[in-house]
Amino acid sequence: MKIILGLCLLTLVCSPGAFSQAVSGFGAITGTVRDPYGDGLPDTAVVVTNPTFGFRHNMTTTDDGVFNIADLPPGAGYTIRLTHNGFSVFLLADIRITLGETMNFKIVLPVLPREARVQPAPTYSVADAVKFELSTVVSAGQIDTLPVDDRRVDSLVPLAPAATEAPSGILAFRGEGFTNAFLTDGVLGSNTYFYRSSGIAPFVTQDAISDLHVVSATGSAEFGHSAGGFVNVSTHMGTNGYHGAAYGYYNSQGFNASDRFAPTFSPDAKQQQYGISAGGPAISKMFWFFNGEVAQRSSQNLNLISNPLIGNAAGTAVAPANCISPATTAQCTAAIAFINAQLNRVVPSSLRSDTGLARMDYRLTPGNNFSVEGAAMHAHAPNGSVDQQVSTNGELLGNNGTYTDETRFGKASYTATPGGGAVNEVRAAWYHDRFSDYGNPDLLPSTGPLGITIAGTPIGGNPAYPMVISEQRWQFLDHLAVAVGAHTLTFGAEYIRNQDKTAQIYARSGSFDYPSLTAFAEDFSSNTLARRSYEDFNQGFGQPVVTVQTQQLGAYAQDVWRPLPRLTLDAGVHWEKVLFPYPTYTSTSFYETGSIPSTSTDFSPRAGIAYQLDGRTVVRLGFGSYYQPYSGELLESLFTGNGINQASITLLPNQPGNQIFPKIYATNLTTFASASQNVVYPLNKFRNPYTEQATLAIERNVARDTTIAVSVLQSRGVRLFTQADQNLAPFDATKVYTIDDASGAPTGNYYFSSMYTAKATGTNFAHVYQIEGSGASRYNAAVAQVRRRMSHGLGVQVSYTWSHAIDNVSGPPVVSGATTASFIPGDYRDDQGDSPFDQRHRAVVNWTWQPTVTNGDSPVARFVLNGWQISGIATLASGLPETPLTIVNGQQFATGTNNATPAITMEYVNSLNGTGGWNRVPFEDVGSLRTGAQYVVDARVAKVLPFTDRIKGILMFEAFNALNNQYSTSVNTIAYTATLGILRPVSGVGTGNAADGYPYGTNARRAQVGLRITF
Repeated sequence: MKIILGLCLLTLVCSPGAFSQAVSGFGAITGTVRDPYGDGLPDTAVVVTNPTFGFRHNMTTTDDGVFNIADLPPGAGYTIRLTHNGFSVFLLADIRITLGETMNFKIVLPVLPREARVQPAPTYSVADAVKFELSTVVSAGQIDTLPVDDRRVDSLVPLAPAATEAPSGILAFRGEGFTNAFLTDGVLGSNTYFYRSSGIAPFVTQDAISDLHVVSATGSAEFGHSAGGFVNVSTHMGTNGYHGAAYGYYNSQGFNASDRFAPTFSPDAKQQQYGISAGGPAISKMFWFFNGEVAQRSSQNLNLISNPLIGNAAGTAVAPANCISPATTAQCTAAIAFINAQLNRVVPSSLRSDTGLARMDYRLTPGNNFSVEGAAMHAHAPNGSVDQQVSTNGELLGNNGTYTDETRFGKASYTATPGGGAVNEVRAAWYHDRFSDYGNPDLLPSTGPLGITIAGTPIGGNPAYPMVISEQRWQFLDHLAVAVGAHTLTFGAEYIRNQDKTAQIYARSGSFDYPSLTAFAEDFSSNTLARRSYEDFNQGFGQPVVTVQTQQLGAYAQDVWRPLPRLTLDAGVHWEKVLFPYPTYTSTSFYETGSIPSTSTDFSPRAGIAYQLDGRTVVRLGFGSYYQPYSGELLESLFTGNGINQASITLLPNQPGNQIFPKIYATNLTTFASASQNVVYPLNKFRNPYTEQATLAIERNVARDTTIAVSVLQSRGVRLFTQADQNLAPFDATKVYTIDDASGAPTGNYYFSSMYTAKATGTNFAHVYQIEGSGASRYNAAVAQVRRRMSHGLGVQVSYTWSHAIDNVSGPPVVSGATTASFIPGDYRDDQGDSPFDQRHRAVVNWTWQPTVTNGDSPVARFVLNGWQISGIATLASGLPETPLTIVNGQQFATGTNNATPAITMEYVNSLNGTGGWNRVPFEDVGSLRTGAQYVVDARVAKVLPFTDRIKGILMFEAFNALNNQYSTSVNTIAYTATLGILRPVSGVGTGNAADGYPYGTNARRAQVGLRITF
């Protein structure tokens, strides 16, 4: 039988970014086999092999000649062989499978007899791509060669379009900080306790993964558990040949630049990272891989306070002019000395992190494979809870602590081929993450763990400490893919059991919030008049250990159908349901605290259309809805919001039972002052938020190895988590604030404010928070992507996103991290403005250049002239929004004050209208301030040293922010102070006050050298 090697008779679809309905954790191959007359060839034998992985999969085509293989481990070296009686054998070799990508073939089998002939090498086209999502893939080559700070996987995620990384390390997709899903070989591998948190999955290192697939919008029906983005990684696997690497990286402060906000501060800092990886065959048909890594870091950090209501411009000392009458000179002196003792303090910090991952793959029979893997991480960071190298908000002392993070992960899967056109995979996974944070007594001021803030700046202990958060999850999933006629069908069912266990009493040592240095000074010393000048006092009580167990059910179905040669249709649905436990206790005053509503209607439709305009161009349309999961911290708040097993109180200065600084209540208190206890419960029709996403794209091959895609994207957030204080009576007065200029003279402008002066009738509580879903967001974007695959030694990827993100939930967090404060109680419409993650422009370019200077093989050619690698990532991005705030100094319209006729008593004194809500400036736009623009180049120069044919060394020098273009990551947001009904501007609003960066606490230039030995 004749064998034809070639591609002239087919179109091979493998565009970078052309990802489709491959199973998460795998790549896929699909196609149609036809005879020379254009009819589909049923019962064609299709054999896909990869000798490197020991992989073999057999199947037959459907009645329409369609085949689909959806369980292909990413990697190079695949071969497809097609045979049918009466036709020539077709053989296609040297195929590379990429994670999340479906390669689509159109193959015509010649009728026998025919002479064998060699066809041209593979070409790549987007014209037939089975893709309906906005996404990108980071290939194995990019992972190996690009400079990556701290060797973190999440550093590569912002290469994707519509993605933003905040200075804190939070990754946001489509302008909203929803919870993201991190999939490790197809199973959930991230902590879901926090609504949003820094990083993604620190237990998976860069050297443990082979491919990275990032879905920014309109993912397939398989994707769930997130309204944000999906980060899909595939870990390395063993091969038929032994291979491995040993590597190390070193950094010291001598390589680095100083932080722009402390240019003379040169910390004694250094870091070493080293690890090994290896893989190969174990016994027949069994392959193994291992990666282990150790990171050690030591540094020093500088504590400053640049708050204009406290410190001087440099943040190195308290400005005495900020402490005025009615505080006495002696009181000011004592308060200033207390704070100055915390400034210019150098705080040592360190980190030790150990990670490891092992994987075993067993090829039982062709198409039947068993895989098991496990990973572990242990990180311990004394004085590392706050990672800012130069903290300009005073957070490095009492607010700091020592954290420990321990993660364990295990997964087993079995893939089988129950029929000629079906692939079934069963997965079982276990995930455990334990995070603890404890304050350091050596860093606490003389007031100990007592929490103290002045105008939002912490100068006391951290009310969140101590805390221990443990999440344990069991996940079981069955995924079936089958080709039927011209349809490719996928089905899946999922069961998750999740347990969140926390040990924490927020503000167990009490917390006082002050509006000004003067107010603090009045209470801090010589308080013979028993003044209570604080805004509020908070303290928590009760049983610290809380366990919340939930069960989650999920299912999905999808059909990819090609009714016409140029047209592909996709339709699917994803369904999720969470089963909540009943809270242990129910408040007798609020029956709503006795249950958490669980809906059964979280159906997420997904749809897509792809139409081939010509042999090089395709137009795609994608749509889908995605539900935000209930975060563990929100469920804990609802579980304990009854005020029985845990209690939280808020006391005001004019309230009976209030405290005199620094006194607090006994921690075993069970009876509380009247109208002081806080309650949290869900709306009886409480539902989780969701997003509706739509993308329209046109993608074209402009050259053999280059593709360009232009997309537009729209996303709408619905039912975003909000809260409404049900214990506030409706506003009952309107007052006028006089607005002064910087000199103290009236400007002639006024602000008319509705005032809230009382709690609701018949309640004996403080805040009564009803958790609702009144928030909304909107995101519009245009995206351009260019990808040049590695050719002639050069590979380039470009992503540019113009976007505008708007929401009405940008206020500070109130209940857990999921709900935010509003200016008007329960009415978020007036808070609409630019989202905190609204990054109007973001361009990311990454490249790898491997020039060949000479074709010679002399030692000079191999060790000097050739073998150079120059790679980098350039990021040009707009700043992020921040909102101007007002600091309210006590009661504004008491007897004898400005515009006080008639006099009123505000219910809460930390906001202009007395609600205790968001203290933003109501006559300025939300998000009207901007942090600094980002112009950063990370670069790497490497030299490959070919010691032997199998053993190579790679010398590396990497520089992050190589040009040292430092940018402000936060600005002074205090725009006004309010005193006795007069609003006075604060100088310096909008001025940059920090240059943070995750995970090293600065965006100043940082460089390191490295050596890698591979075999």
